[in-house]
Amino acid sequence: MPELKDVPLFATCGVKALLVCDHHFLVLSKPAWVEETACTWNDLPGGRVNYGESCPQKALRRELEEEIGCNECSIIRPLHMATVVNGKKTHVVATIFHCVSKNKKVALSKEHSDYCWLSLNEIHKEPLPEWIKEAALLLLPS
Repeated sequence: MPELKDVPLFATCGVKALLVCDHHFLVLSKPAWVEETACTWNDLPGGRVNYGESCPQKALRRELEEEIGCNECSIIRPLHMATVVNGKKTHVVATIFHCVSKNKKVALSKEHSDYCWLSLNEIHKEPLPEWIKEAALLLLPS
């Protein structure tokens, strides 16, 4: 059992998009000063649900516009739940939504340093965080 000083100070709700276009999904890279990780591609577009936001899909649309400049995608359905505890002593419980875009245009915000469109077949080849892999694997045909 962790000591109290090692326990996250708060938990928050988040929304993430597994954004698919032409059988590829968008992955992002957080700058090293934000999060040190062994995975180059360590995030999906999305973020926290703000206090007072009653609709997770609206929060996701806001985050997609802020982080990647996307305002024309379809939110298909909730796909997966992920729990991430990061070094800032926050515990994020995020709903990952399956989203579809008609184009691969990305206007990256300063929150991320790079992006890549990976094919669904590359899930096993790329070092990705487990929470991203788990969600992406749900889109592969059984």
